[in-house]
Amino acid sequence: MKSSSSLRILLTLTSTLCATSVLASKPALADFAENQEQAFSLQALSPFSAETSASLTRLMDAYSDIQKDVGLDQVTKSKHVVFTPVQQVSDEYSETTKFQSYYDGIEVMGDMALHHKSRRGNKKITNYISEFDLQTRPTLSAQQAIAIAKSRDSHNSHLSVSEAPELRILPSYSRHAAKLIYSVKLQGASLNKGSEVLIDAHSGAVIAHLSDVVEIAPIDVLAANDNCQTFDAKGNAALTDPSLCTMLINHNKNLGKVDASADRAAKNSITVLNYYSAVHGRNSYDNRGATIRSVVHLGHNFGNAFWSPKLKVMAYGDGDGKRLRDMTLGLDVAGHEITHAVTSSTANLVSMSETGALNESYSDFFGKMIENKGDWAIGKALFTDPNSKGLRFISDPSLLQATYPDTQGNLKKMPYPDNYSKRLRDRQTCDGSNDRCWVHINSTIPSYAAYLIFQALGKTKTEKLYYNVLTQRLTSTARFVDAKNATVAACQDMYDAASCSKVQQAFAKVGM
Repeated sequence: MKSSSSLRILLTLTSTLCATSVLASKPALADFAENQEQAFSLQALSPFSAETSASLTRLMDAYSDIQKDVGLDQVTKSKHVVFTPVQQVSDEYSETTKFQSYYDGIEVMGDMALHHKSRRGNKKITNYISEFDLQTRPTLSAQQAIAIAKSRDSHNSHLSVSEAPELRILPSYSRHAAKLIYSVKLQGASLNKGSEVLIDAHSGAVIAHLSDVVEIAPIDVLAANDNCQTFDAKGNAALTDPSLCTMLINHNKNLGKVDASADRAAKNSITVLNYYSAVHGRNSYDNRGATIRSVVHLGHNFGNAFWSPKLKVMAYGDGDGKRLRDMTLGLDVAGHEITHAVTSSTANLVSMSETGALNESYSDFFGKMIENKGDWAIGKALFTDPNSKGLRFISDPSLLQATYPDTQGNLKKMPYPDNYSKRLRDRQTCDGSNDRCWVHINSTIPSYAAYLIFQALGKTKTEKLYYNVLTQRLTSTARFVDAKNATVAACQDMYDAASCSKVQQAFAKVGM
């Protein structure tokens, strides 16, 4: 099944098709055992344990079905393509094994074959495979890519390269096209001030400039001080080394004077962890029991909160005292940010364009599920105005106005969109000047669909459905249409036909 509007091909096929191999060679069990931690995102297991043996048996079952899938062979006729198992995840409804596509040994971002096995015994293969022919020898050298990344703006010129530039392939969303890109990761003295620049490896064009911070288990809470933070000319704060902050709570034990902000940060983290454990059986954001560290009192009148994937820390500002209050007051904000950490461990949605909007949408949705107050205003508790509808209003997005710059840099206002036809279109480069191609503004489109599904199915069925989709059915470059198709497919594995009809109606109402 090929879409005329998208390069991406979504095929859902049963595993009983005729046998056709799509892998260059069948990996040995020893290869899987050696790379088991990376492949399954499981805790390290003895290679002789029964659990390891069971994991490998399930993997080989999925691998066999992948080989039998004639649809994959039809899509990937090129001898350049090889699939490698990268992750195996499960919940009470299904188990999914994820196979990553590599073209000439280079990762194709978002290209995966997903093998689903439902608890009902049904097997399906969902293919997110792009068709293209590409010259994989870059025109630019890695050093040239670094120079371009550093020249992007004056701030970047002071940053250092945190790791060697990596070649990747980024499929486009027109047929039979892709770009060979360099991913250049830069890092400054302040660890949460890094960035990733995606550069066309042939033309040198900057495709995207992404922040290393995604904005808005045991528990640690620290207080920011002059030893662990810096300030720029505008007074904005940046963490340098959380270990130099004042420890207030260490693994749930109070070590000193714990003020209200520290207490709320600890309770927020515990509530979020308890939600994911009790409702979804997840052990912290990485499903391995990782400690959640929080830093409070960041900056001076700092009106923001963020999750730093590099530092693996939640940071809260105190607000400006005029429009915004202490950031620890919003449990949904903590849920939003820590869900970004869950996403980075599962679907790993790239924070740009429609993919980034999905990333924000899932965080908004689970933030409200965790808060569980029955309202749909994101971050309402942060505002000094008791009548505020928050940062975004999911149940009726158009009630709030979004501010955005036009192509001339003039600030404009528009209602937050509640339909795909009202979305802001991508710019040539996705960067901070356009919210990385409007990830927060366009997020209200899939969020409104989630609200409609919630109204139709109720809280329990909707949150289970969305968790299954986020952890098992999306790839790192998923678009809105992919999220819709994945949600419908998950519903068909989990619920009855009447429920799935309501899911389809919700997506139709928002134009997805």
